[in-house]
Amino acid sequence: MAEAYGDPNAKWKTLHNNQARKVHEDAAGQGVKTALKVEKKGKIVAKVFRFNPTRDAKPRYDVYEVPAEEPMTILTMLKYIRTRLDSTLAFRDYICYKGICANCMVRFNGKPVRACSTRVNPGEEVTVEPLAQHPVIRDLVVDFGSTTQGDEASYILRRGVFVDIVKAGKG
Repeated sequence: MAEAYGDPNAKWKTLHNNQARKVHEDAAGQGVKTALKVEKKGKIVAKVFRFNPTRDAKPRYDVYEVPAEEPMTILTMLKYIRTRLDSTLAFRDYICYKGICANCMVRFNGKPVRACSTRVNPGEEVTVEPLAQHPVIRDLVVDFGSTTQGDEASYILRRGVFVDIVKAGKG
């Protein structure tokens, strides 16, 4: 019904609610929202980059187990982690609702992808990191307004911040 009124979130809400409902129903079918203990094929193991430059001396990776009976997007997985497992996780949500704005871009198993449209399958072990060549603001959030080059790159490397640096050409 929300789609009939032009709600741009309707499709995501339906997908998210269906995934949440399937993942969190208890065995008795009471609809109680409790985390299930699942076997490996019923979960996604996510290794997520964590770093807060104002507080942390160096970056780290935290590992989360996300219950999953069917494929889900990286963004849905990250939202599950933030709402159910670790409220301190920072990442950019999407703003276009169409998978074209690139606001939700992350590195997924080493490759840049849109978190809102890239799917993760149950049983997978995945790594989610911030985009390369952009300074990390916090966790998976990067500064899209600048790239890491020259003296700034050297400064970041000296501080031990995990950022992929691409050598800038001189000239």
